[in-house]
Amino acid sequence: MKVAILDDYQNVALKSADWDRLRKKEIDISVFHEAFSSPEKAAQSLQPFDILCLMRERTAFPRTLIEKLPNLKFISLTGLRAGSMDSKALGERGIPVSNTRSGNGTSSTAELTWGLIISAARSLENRCSRPMHSFASTPTARSRSSCRRSRWVRAFIPRSP
Repeated sequence: MKVAILDDYQNVALKSADWDRLRKKEIDISVFHEAFSSPEKAAQSLQPFDILCLMRERTAFPRTLIEKLPNLKFISLTGLRAGSMDSKALGERGIPVSNTRSGNGTSSTAELTWGLIISAARSLENRCSRPMHSFASTPTARSRSSCRRSRWVRAFIPRSP
């Protein structure tokens, strides 16, 4: 059996998983770091492979390419979907496609980005750390219940240098 990992332009695929288990079963693994120059070159290069692991959407998989891959039995995606892949053509040939799921929600990246923007715009890190260094260290603050909260905040917010 032959496995091709496509579009690994960062050279991380073989470092990110334990491929030795497959190699021990005499499964041949090939990595293509660069995008193919043409659909014909892709068909020629990928023809002997049974499994394709698509890391990016740099290589399109239209019906014409899929039809030129007689050994293809399975495709794995790193992501939720690939808009450049003809899922209907794969389904007609009975080729399953697996993918990685997204996180807890599709808006998490945008929410984190806006949180960081607001934090930077309002200097929240400086404002949060200032009371820890001044007020929380006074004897009055240590005797109040806010001291417990200050210790909790201190554990999770890094101090400014």
